[in-house]
Amino acid sequence: KTVEDLRKVTPLTIYVHFEMYRQEHFVDRFINAGADIITIQFESCPHPFRLIEHIKSRGNQIGNPFSNCHTWHFLDRRRNQLYVFRRTSHLW
Repeated sequence: KTVEDLRKVTPLTIYVHFEMYRQEHFVDRFINAGADIITIQFESCPHPFRLIEHIKSRGNQIGNPFSNCHTWHFLDRRRNQLYVFRRTSHLW
């Protein structure tokens, strides 16, 4: 409701950062409400790259889902996915 109310009164970019489980169940609601940029929590999403591609397919931008808190072990396990995604992504 907050994003929808904000969209009615401002033309500014609305940035949403998800910090929850089952993010894939809420993304479309926030996009429909007027969110422009969405950042997902990578560790709690079972298929983060699918969700990122879905967000992009809806015409929204992706915030950077990585921070200094991510361990090298976590990133190393997804190295191939990150490389492929990075080479094919133009918004992120």
